[in-house]
Amino acid sequence: MKTITARDAAHQLGELLDTMQREPVVITQDNRPVGILISMKDAANSLIADHFIEKEPGYDVWLA
Repeated sequence: MKTITARDAAHQLGELLDTMQREPVVITQDNRPVGILISMKDAANSLIADHFIEKEPGYDVWLA
C-alpha cells in the first residue's frame, strides 16, 4: 500500500489515479492518515458500495 502526503497528492494526482488501480493509496496530513484512494472495482467489493448505493443516486451504474 502506497502512502503519500496531501501536498504531494495534490501535485501527483494523475500518477495516483494509475497507482490506485493496482493498490490502495493512503493520504496523510501532519503525519496522520486522513484518507484513502481505492479503485471503483475495490469499492464495489467492499462495504463502501453498500453505503453509497443507498445514498448516492447513480452509484450502482458506476459499478456496472
